Amino acid sequence: MDLRLVIDFLFLIAPWTSVFLALLLLRFKFALLLRSVAISCIAAGLLAGWMRYVEPFWIAVEEHKIETGFEARIAVVADFHLGMFKDQDFLANVVERLNGLEDIDFIAIPGDFTYYPHQPLEQLFAPLAGLNRPAYAVLGNHD
Repeated sequence: MDLRLVIDFLFLIAPWTSVFLALLLLRFKFALLLRSVAISCIAAGLLAGWMRYVEPFWIAVEEHKIETGFEARIAVVADFHLGMFKDQDFLANVVERLNGLEDIDFIAIPGDFTYYPHQPLEQLFAPLAGLNRPAYAVLGNHD
């Protein structure tokens, strides 16, 4: 059995199992301790769902101005972690966002490209060929 499918199943079922257990415990008039356990189960289930299905696909854009020895606008993108949970569609979305930025001189990619990739790297990183600016990259601790 594919490890990715097992992990996906556990992340998919964990929040709902926790919510069901918590609602079951809340239905009966148990002591305050059991209600606390029920609320903790709901919180753990929601957190697990957030960690698996929301946060990994969040693309944050921030703008900072730093003093260097030269004048340039640099886009820095990092921590793709493509593989087990994210695929080339996520990277294609990142490339589309990068290509939409104006006045960028080049792109820096400081690592963490993969996380247990399940397909050939050439296929996984094919969207990077669509960048319309020079890109410079180094490997990270996950690579």
